[in-house]
Amino acid sequence: MVTDRINEKTVFVPFHFAESPANRLTGGQNLDPIINIPALKVSAVRIEVE
Repeated sequence: MVTDRINEKTVFVPFHFAESPANRLTGGQNLDPIINIPALKVSAVRIEVE
């Protein structure tokens, strides 16, 4: 869904639930080595028009 509620260079995917596909796509099981939080909160993306 495209919205003007967030920055135009931001992509948001729900990740709050264990069954969320974002957790599988972003390697949510990997932890940041410094602050020990899931790495899924920051990921590179590429959007293509089909």
